[in-house]
Amino acid sequence: MQPPNDVMRAKVLHDLGSVLCSLQRGYEAEQLHRGGLLAELEAQDPPASSAAIAQCKRSLAEAIMAEVAAPAVGGLC
Repeated sequence: MQPPNDVMRAKVLHDLGSVLCSLQRGYEAEQLHRGGLLAELEAQDPPASSAAIAQCKRSLAEAIMAEVAAPAVGGLC
């Protein structure tokens, strides 16, 4: 039988892993949403939406660069 501290530590680590996986799924959903908005904007009249498309592309690029720069938490999900 494990000591109570080890059991609590294992539970906390498991719960933290669940939260991190949930955050990752939310991040991925947000990127898909932004990608969909970008495609929708590009399908509209280009002169009317060029500023919005440029802003959306900048936001996507910033999010991707932030993801690349962030330390990876591999193997949790």
